[in-house]
Amino acid sequence: MEDIAQYSPHRSGARDENVCSESDAKRIALPQPHLPEVKYLYLAQEDMQKRYFPNSHYDVDTLVWVLKSKGRKHKSKASKIHSHATCQQKKSVEDNKSNDYQTNSSSSASSRTELFLRARVVRPEGEDRIVVRYPKGSTYKVRRSNLIPVLEAGRIQKNKEYVVLVTSETCDYRRLSAVHICVGESFLEIGCDFGTCTDRVRQVLMDFEDVPLRRCCSDEVKSVIGGSMLDEIQNIKLEDARTAPTSPEFQMNTTDKSVAIGVDKSSESIAVALKRCPRSSFFPIDDILTDSGASQLRDLCCENLLYSCPSVVAIDINGSRELPAVLQCIQMVMRYFVPSEDNYLTTCMPPRLIVVKSRTLYNYLKQAPLKFKQAYEL
Repeated sequence: MEDIAQYSPHRSGARDENVCSESDAKRIALPQPHLPEVKYLYLAQEDMQKRYFPNSHYDVDTLVWVLKSKGRKHKSKASKIHSHATCQQKKSVEDNKSNDYQTNSSSSASSRTELFLRARVVRPEGEDRIVVRYPKGSTYKVRRSNLIPVLEAGRIQKNKEYVVLVTSETCDYRRLSAVHICVGESFLEIGCDFGTCTDRVRQVLMDFEDVPLRRCCSDEVKSVIGGSMLDEIQNIKLEDARTAPTSPEFQMNTTDKSVAIGVDKSSESIAVALKRCPRSSFFPIDDILTDSGASQLRDLCCENLLYSCPSVVAIDINGSRELPAVLQCIQMVMRYFVPSEDNYLTTCMPPRLIVVKSRTLYNYLKQAPLKFKQAYEL
């Protein structure tokens, strides 16, 4: 971490801490694990959508979240509100062109909409609607705009990819953490503050049912995706099941363990989190960026987190924190939670997804030279 620590965005003079220049981008190396088989792909929020779900195209059996609909009687009013909000946002963007980290209107609107149920895509129904299957088997036609695709393990690890997903805003950070966690996984938040995100993820894991892949598909479904693609999808899921934390080497007494835990350096924040979210687990850790703090975090997960290792890690150590500290925290997660000779987590899977809230890292990914983007296949 020496190279990262030496970089300071203010060394050459005062400037906006949320902006990363092209020369900065050339100097900074994004963290990667020591394990050569594990490579993390760094993606800004909207780039993830383009890479895995281009043009909002959802393959059959894609896992999605269905958003709650406001109904017809609210459509006219909602349309007016959205139109007014869009105009206001356009004005704000024109007045603040340097604020590249602002989220677009569709992302912000999505972040304010409540999740309803998980479902799997059955088939498209015209240009605007998609037929989905709910957990108990019923199907329903849903507007495409009311669906959020899930970045589940089978999709990204088909190509042996692990993802660092970066956003700049708190609402999007919390939404991404809740949307992309899947039933049967575990979650760790670093910088949980008052516990809102951790508790929301716990609810998503405990209170919402999973939607299994359909093993026996109708002729109609087979005609849409083809038999070979269907076999490929099912093989991916079967392979995931073999390496998932439910396999024999992970069997342990988990009755007192949590599916989601949050840590923060502030004992006062942890006290508030425990009071507000009594069903979730929170712990204070003094300085997670030191070896002793990171080791303490790893031991805490082994003792308190289901399966002992997180499937998804979320990092929010202050959205405007300088880039070196953010990268150091990501490096710490990779060092202590990706199996290697340096740690004893030999039976754990690496975190498949790391969600990061950081305006500096977000802007870095958006402003980095084309050469950098090509190197990471963005």
